[in-house]
Amino acid sequence: MKAQLHGNQVQLDNWNKKQPEIPEDQRKVLQALEELGEATIEEVAQHLGVPPHTISGRFGGNNELQDKDLIEVKGHVKNSRGYRCKLWQVKK
Repeated sequence: MKAQLHGNQVQLDNWNKKQPEIPEDQRKVLQALEELGEATIEEVAQHLGVPPHTISGRFGGNNELQDKDLIEVKGHVKNSRGYRCKLWQVKK
């Protein structure tokens, strides 16, 4: 019964309801973040096997994942080149 679902099952149901609304390119980034738990754009790009500049726009900006309230910044870390960058995670 739907009313008795709790925790992860409720999150899964919410995720499944949002899936049709999410374009394929955003869905790939979101799925990668789900798999990684938390990651920088560079780490997500490496996980997906693509250059970072091809996915960086999916994180923030107009009608992208952060704007849709699906991901959030967990903190900041230094990337492989020593620059401070955002550490992203799927919003709970």
